[in-house]
Parts: sequence; structure tokens; C-alpha cells
Amino acid sequence: MEIKSKQLNCNNCKQLFITHDPKRRWGCKFFGFKSNNIPSIEVKDSAVDAICHGADLGIPGVASVSKKMKRGQLISINSSRGETIALARATVNSEEIVERANSKGKVAKLERVIMKRGTYPREWKSK
Repeated sequence: MEIKSKQLNCNNCKQLFITHDPKRRWGCKFFGFKSNNIPSIEVKDSAVDAICHGADLGIPGVASVSKKMKRGQLISINSSRGETIALARATVNSEEIVERANSKGKVAKLERVIMKRGTYPREWKSK
């Protein structure tokens, strides 16, 4: 697992607007938030469909994480192809994810799923 500094790019989205707030320059009309930047987590392809069905993200599904991600912060969950899957609240800091890379536990609690179910093949099993 790696820590990345790549940021989500919303520049081509029709919902993006300028807020004129020096601390939170950008806003999203669709999701109703303002931010200076959006930290993101890149997940493994095997975790994508489970997230689309509403499962919270666990440590085993994380491929890489933004450096500046903090607990309680709104984050973007992205696929390895750069597609946005969902928006979530981080439950741990980025350093904690890297430290516990081979363990279990929740990384983020979903707030809004964006991607349609079935876009990626189902690779999870129900109990």
C-alpha cells in the first residue's frame, strides 16, 4: 500500500463552482459541500461492487491513500481507473491505514454512492 499525493480532478464536472471563500475555494452543487481539495482513496477492483452496494470500505480493499487524509474528513473513493465510486467520511488517518496495512478494520463510512451497481463484477460473498 502506498501514500499518494494525487488529488481528485473535478474540473470537467458541471456541478463544480467557485465559492469566493479563501479557505474553501471550490464547491459541489450536486453533493452540497465546499472544500479546498478532496483527499481520496484508491481501492482494489475487487472492492468496487461491494462499495456500490453500500458496504463501508475496509483496510483490505485499499490500494493507495492521499497523504493529507484526516479522520472525519470528506473523502472520495476512486477505482484504479480513476472513476469516482463514492463519497465517504474517513474513520482513520492516512498514517494509520499504512501502519495497519495487513490487518482488518473500517477506513471510511459511506455517505453517497455515485457509481451504478454492476459496473464492476461482483467479487464478494454474502454471509
